[in-house]
Amino acid sequence: MTSPQSTFSWPSSIPNHPRLLATSDDWARLARQVETDAVSRLLFQTLKRRAEKIIDEVPLDRVMTGRMLLMVSRQALERLSLLSLVACVSGDRRFADRAAAELRALAAFTDWNPSHFLDAAEMALAVAIGYDWLYDRLDVSTREAVEVALLHKAILPSLDEDAGSNWWLRADENWVQVCHGGLAAAAIALADRNPDFSKLILERALDRLPPVAQRYAPDGAYPEGPMYWSYGTAYHVTFAAALERFTGSTCGVERYPGF
Repeated sequence: MTSPQSTFSWPSSIPNHPRLLATSDDWARLARQVETDAVSRLLFQTLKRRAEKIIDEVPLDRVMTGRMLLMVSRQALERLSLLSLVACVSGDRRFADRAAAELRALAAFTDWNPSHFLDAAEMALAVAIGYDWLYDRLDVSTREAVEVALLHKAILPSLDEDAGSNWWLRADENWVQVCHGGLAAAAIALADRNPDFSKLILERALDRLPPVAQRYAPDGAYPEGPMYWSYGTAYHVTFAAALERFTGSTCGVERYPGF
């Protein structure tokens, strides 16, 4: 089998925003689908009602649970993906403005707790989605704050391979998929702003993913059990989809026995 890393090719022209998992054509297609398909309309109405509740909630704060910020990162991922999706499909400015407020709050955190790197990785995915999907709806100061945060609170803390908190760089478990998947989202979002770092992050992810991807063999089971199967696989698939949208290819990350 060809190594996934050997298939990676940086795009000759970096796609415009949005380029992370979705394009502007997807938003237009979904808007039409919501109008013409009853099930899609019902689903979207459900999502929109949840997004409207978030509008009335205050932005997240940096509240630790023990040594983890993970619960906040997961709330951020729910909020930003939901608000951004509804904003892009509906065109309603309220949702974009509320997402921008969330992005500014998260960017202002002192850090995203890289000592427990799952926290930083999930936050990176959340913030990258909000930044990328709403790029044209964000003011310059918000964009700049997010760009600095993604670089300094996610990407740069991951580069020290000798740091004890970066043990996952040499692992073969779900942390590999989650951490590299979240960082890859940040790298794609920042591809035109920090191309050297973005290339490094994507190439490193492709290089480090095989040890855990090979563990699905021979029949798709996962040695860490079903909960971590779901967790790791979700980020593995997100990484594959993000690569495909960005480069035109999954770079082989799904071509493993059992996966």
